[in-house]
Amino acid sequence: GAPGRIARRRAAAGRPTASDQRRREVGCMVTNIDAEMARLTKLKGAATSALAERERAEEESEAACMACLSEPRAIILPCGCKCYCAACHSRILAGPPQRNPDDMIDEEEEKPEPTPKCPLCRKPF
Repeated sequence: GAPGRIARRRAAAGRPTASDQRRREVGCMVTNIDAEMARLTKLKGAATSALAERERAEEESEAACMACLSEPRAIILPCGCKCYCAACHSRILAGPPQRNPDDMIDEEEEKPEPTPKCPLCRKPF
């Protein structure tokens, strides 16, 4: 009867119900999702920083003289490409230093120097 039903209710009150268990599971899932979102946000920030750094390095590299890699590109070649700083452009136009004929090996013959070519489009200048 009634006393047995009351005893069963009191005993059941101490045990977690299926809905209590489900609430705990959902709470754990929410906690895990929050932690994962924080981790992903941190990774996104790191990736964004790395991308910005790589783009900055590429811009610097693209702005540097293609011969010395240190001075900014300043000379526009006849083809329209901007590849060299003024000093390197002058050196390239001057050609290699003249060699002393006494230092040449007998089989070695004087070959004409090739016409310099743009390193980007390969057109002679």
